[in-house]
Amino acid sequence: MFTCCVLQLFLACFTIIASEFPEAISTMFGACETFNGLGYTLGPPIGGFLFQLGGFKLPFFVPGGLVCCCGLASWLLFPSFEDSERTGDLSYGKYFSIPGVWITLMSVFAATLGLGFLDAMYGPHLEGFGISPSAVGAVFLLPSLLYFICAPFLGSFIDRRGHALEFMVFGAIVSGVCYLFMGPAPFLGLTGKLYVLIIANVLLGLGTCAQLIPPFGKNLEVIINAGFEDTFDTHGMVSGALSSATALGAFVGPSAGGFAVEYFGFSWAVTGISAVQLLVTIVTLSFFIFEQRRTRRAIAVFYEDDDEDEDEDEARSLLVTQDLHTFGSA
Repeated sequence: MFTCCVLQLFLACFTIIASEFPEAISTMFGACETFNGLGYTLGPPIGGFLFQLGGFKLPFFVPGGLVCCCGLASWLLFPSFEDSERTGDLSYGKYFSIPGVWITLMSVFAATLGLGFLDAMYGPHLEGFGISPSAVGAVFLLPSLLYFICAPFLGSFIDRRGHALEFMVFGAIVSGVCYLFMGPAPFLGLTGKLYVLIIANVLLGLGTCAQLIPPFGKNLEVIINAGFEDTFDTHGMVSGALSSATALGAFVGPSAGGFAVEYFGFSWAVTGISAVQLLVTIVTLSFFIFEQRRTRRAIAVFYEDDDEDEDEDEARSLLVTQDLHTFGSA
């Protein structure tokens, strides 16, 4: 029940962002992810303080009360988002037939797949190095901090300059390399060193940021270019699809990861996560190359048609001039 409520909250937030800030979708999405990372960063220490202050129940009562207050404020302050301008029906069949949609969903799924795996399996792996539980918590804190810092700047850059697909490729490459060293992968021939694992874990925050921030705006862009209307309902469909990809990755990561760790060990399991990132890199890069070629071809056809129109206008003008000259001679 709690997970369903959280997903509904994210779904509503992302839909409202796309409707209220159509020219700054990635910027606002990055800002929301910044506060999301801030919550993950401050949650453990504040929760520990509340536990010491009032026992087991107080850490649940305080955030629960804050969420209720936020819900009441949203209900009172938010404007109406009724979409009365829709003229066509939304088709999930058409939506999922667009290749660019699957590229963005794959990026989100791969990122949350790895995060879900690490949330369940990375702590016990780090404890094998003999570090304290508080140190393990600090290791988990560092990538969230980098994500928290980078998210708003990346979102703003994408809104101003674009290059969403390039950042998604970059994020998949960085994440894949980080997972290889977090094992480390058996074929690398490296012995596990704590500082290497920590550095890889920190850089993973950068790769995750590049995989999670661009997909929302890019998904919306590709379906609008494919003929969907830029309406509130369309924004809700995009938000729902990306939230489903997030939830699927968060479910498959720990469940499949637990099976892989039990039968193959942590190093091979995390290498499998890296292989998923490699697959996402190849598919996204292939789609990017295809889209670039299609864009160049469309531009070339446009200029060819424009040149033909100019030639036709010149020929037509020459014929008119000749006719007038003939008429004047007569």
